[in-house]
Amino acid sequence: VIAAYFMNDAKAANLTDNSANANTATQTNSPVRQQGQVGYAEGFTAASTQYYTANMTALDGLSAASFLYWGKRSASSSNIVHGKASPSQVIACYNFSDGVAYFQINSTYGYCTNSGTAWHSYGMVFDGAGSGNSGRCKIYIDGSNQSLSFVGTIPSSLSSTAGVFRVGRDGTFTNYQSGLTDALIIYREAVSSSWNTTFHNNTNNPGNLGSAGFLRFYH
Repeated sequence: VIAAYFMNDAKAANLTDNSANANTATQTNSPVRQQGQVGYAEGFTAASTQYYTANMTALDGLSAASFLYWGKRSASSSNIVHGKASPSQVIACYNFSDGVAYFQINSTYGYCTNSGTAWHSYGMVFDGAGSGNSGRCKIYIDGSNQSLSFVGTIPSSLSSTAGVFRVGRDGTFTNYQSGLTDALIIYREAVSSSWNTTFHNNTNNPGNLGSAGFLRFYH
C-alpha cells in the first residue's frame, strides 16, 4: 500500500495517510465531509476548486499500480477525479462528466461507460507486465471487470515526475471534482480481480457497526 485515505480521518487542513508511508494530503479550499459509503466521505465542488494534494513520489517509475475507491457524482454532468501528472507522466482516474470512466497512463488510456449519480466502487489497475492493452489496463466497477476500449498502447512503466498527486483535481489543473470520494487506497502492485471484488463486498453494505472510522482495509 502506497497510501490509504479513509475520509473520517481528515483533520484540520490534512487528510491522514493510514499506510506506513506518511503521504499526508493537504487541502485547498476546504473540502467538506459528508455522509459517505463507509462512515464519512470527502465532498468536493468544482465551483470551489476543492482538492487534496500529496507528493506521492512512490508512484514514480512503477511498472504496476492500483487505485481502489468509492465515488459518487453530485450530478450526471459532474466529475470524480484523482491523479498525478507532469509533462512526462500521467496516472489518473476519471469518472467523467461524459458518462465514461477513464484510466489514463502517460498519454494512453482505457475507458468504459459509467454514468449516473449512484455510489460505485472503482478499481483502476495498471500492470506493465501484462499482455497487450487489456492485460495492462483494467477498470473494475462494483467489483466487476469491465470491457474496455483503448487509445494508444499502454506502456510497461510510469515515467518519473516532479508532479504531485491530487484527490479532487487532476494534475493538469483542468478538471475538478464535483461529488464524493470515500476509502481511497493506492497500491504499488496490480491487485487481482478477486481483491477488487473483496474490496467492493466488504465496503458495499457495512451497516451501522459503530461510529465513523470503525473500519480499516489493507491488502
